[in-house]
Amino acid sequence: MSSTSGGRFLSWLSRGRGIEIIAASCIAVLLTAIITYLPKFDLVEAAMNDENFTDIVLRTHGDLPIDTNIRVVTYDAAIFDSTDRVDRALLTLRLAALMELKPRVAGVDFLIEDLRPEAPDGDTMLASLITDHPNLIFGIFHEDSLNRFRIPPSLFGSPDRRFGCINLQEDEDGTIRTYTTLWGDPGGRPTESFDLRVARLGDSAAAAHLDRFSQRTFVIDYAAGIGETKRSSDAGGDQVFPTIPLDTIFNTISSGDSAGTAALRAIFADKTVLVGYGDIRKGQVTSVVDRFYTPLRQEKQGLPDMNGVAIHANILNTILRGRIVQIVPLWLNMIWGLVLVLIRLLSRERIERVSNPRSRAFLLYGTFWTLFLLGVLLPILAFRYTPYKFSIYTPLAGLLLSVPAMEGLDKGLGLLRDILRRMRLRSLRSPAMAAALRFILKAWNSEERMERGNHFLQSQFHGACAILFAEAGTGALRFDMPTIASPTLRRMVAALNAQPDALAASSAAARDAAGIITIIDSDPELQRALRLARSLYVALNEIRRQGAEMEESTEETVEATEGIADYADLALKTLGGTKGREKDGQFGKLYESLERYARRAGETGGTGEVGHLHPYAFRASCRLHNREETFIYFGMQEDANNRDDFYDLVYGGATIRCQPSDHPGLRNFKEATRAAGDDDGEITSAR
Repeated sequence: MSSTSGGRFLSWLSRGRGIEIIAASCIAVLLTAIITYLPKFDLVEAAMNDENFTDIVLRTHGDLPIDTNIRVVTYDAAIFDSTDRVDRALLTLRLAALMELKPRVAGVDFLIEDLRPEAPDGDTMLASLITDHPNLIFGIFHEDSLNRFRIPPSLFGSPDRRFGCINLQEDEDGTIRTYTTLWGDPGGRPTESFDLRVARLGDSAAAAHLDRFSQRTFVIDYAAGIGETKRSSDAGGDQVFPTIPLDTIFNTISSGDSAGTAALRAIFADKTVLVGYGDIRKGQVTSVVDRFYTPLRQEKQGLPDMNGVAIHANILNTILRGRIVQIVPLWLNMIWGLVLVLIRLLSRERIERVSNPRSRAFLLYGTFWTLFLLGVLLPILAFRYTPYKFSIYTPLAGLLLSVPAMEGLDKGLGLLRDILRRMRLRSLRSPAMAAALRFILKAWNSEERMERGNHFLQSQFHGACAILFAEAGTGALRFDMPTIASPTLRRMVAALNAQPDALAASSAAARDAAGIITIIDSDPELQRALRLARSLYVALNEIRRQGAEMEESTEETVEATEGIADYADLALKTLGGTKGREKDGQFGKLYESLERYARRAGETGGTGEVGHLHPYAFRASCRLHNREETFIYFGMQEDANNRDDFYDLVYGGATIRCQPSDHPGLRNFKEATRAAGDDDGEITSAR
């Protein structure tokens, strides 16, 4: 970016709109963090959260590489005693057979939390096995609610070296997606996880790599379950994690089958072995004991899909392969979401200025979906190829909330501006002016506010003209017929400047009316608005004429009236040349000018009220609003057809749509305003 374009950007950013966009982006991103706590929004968060997206990624990432040193050994309900607890004597005999195969480390997913007085031989045998094999790791359990460990009895050795925390970390929906390397209160005596203890003996380099990360919670990069899951890419359909029943090992070794024992030793020697409960006979799930929910489950309401030992196998595989993926902190996710939301709102601000509707719609939708895809793909790529898991929910929810946040902020700021405007109106000296400006603010959308603001200004101008023309009827002032026929700001100012002495000798009402015209002429914004209002009235008078020519029944009259109302909005949009927030800004400029005008006009004592100055003003019932209104009209107001008829006369009423139900008529108006013997056509008197 060049210094010139960068300077323009900083200049734009320093203005109010840039600050509003940044504020709206921050609001949208903050809402993503708290939306789950809002009523009825928790369903949205539940349907579109990072856990669900993580599950989709893990289910669709294809075959993952498996550390070839991992082996899984399972035992089932056949090892239970009469009390449905693991028979420690049988377990010891089978583990002893496994240890004869010389594994590098054997981690047993089994909790030793007490002694078995009814079967002391089993305790003694198991304690002796643990003492004889330093590479045998067992589990201990951490009670989160009490923040304490269930420590094995001293008979089984020191828990600091031979045991690891066997807990699995569940999310709110009961699914296990992450693992923790350290359990317990950091201020007390925390214990390493079972999987990290096994990894330290199985591959010290992989464990050291994990230690380099300051964070303690990481994502499990799931490959598959055990027993029932086959590797599709393998010709033989081998299991993802090679799994052998513990009974098979025991029976083979105890039977003296040397060939079988040699085959088993080739499988287990110097390998990392996990031992745990897994009733996977016949390759089917026959029990939900020690099974948990994982991201790989296909049905949300289905049964738990993976044995605990299989989850430990996936955690261990994640560590040994060096696939360390840590969840980035909330503040970093919010910055990531803020970047996408800022791009979304900044591009939307620029695209809305495109005049072609089709191109504008294409760019708006194209930008949104491009950012949407980036919000999905970049975190997925980061998850697969970097040690970081960014949020998918935060940017996507931020993109969806960006426009509502921007519009909500606009509405909030608009409401605040209106409150301040209404507070300022209390200081106006003229109650009529304050009521008129308050009426403008009652309209909700900018188009109608612009319409009311322009109509108020037009009524003020023509009201002042009516007072001055009435004064000319007494002979105090003189105006030529073009000015009377089509009063414009330029003509009125020129006529008043040409007769300062006559104006000074005129009535107070005429001097106040002249002051109003001078105030309007001193403000370029009011000059522009008055020209717009004039063009709008010419267009509306023509549509009124065409509507009246079509009136043949009551229903058609109503339709014509509604058509005029719709045409007023269309004419304002067309003549104004702006849309959206530009219209809001345009109205803000107009209203500021109207406020200054009202304050100055009030200080001079003028109100722009024309009263009952017939024939230039009259009171009549508005057939659109069914109420009495003041209408102002002139004899030869030009229109789109350069025709001179009734529909050139209507100027007054509370809104631009006001239409008198009856009036004195164009013939009576001409007779009342006929010049009294002036060859130049100047009006000097009126009956």
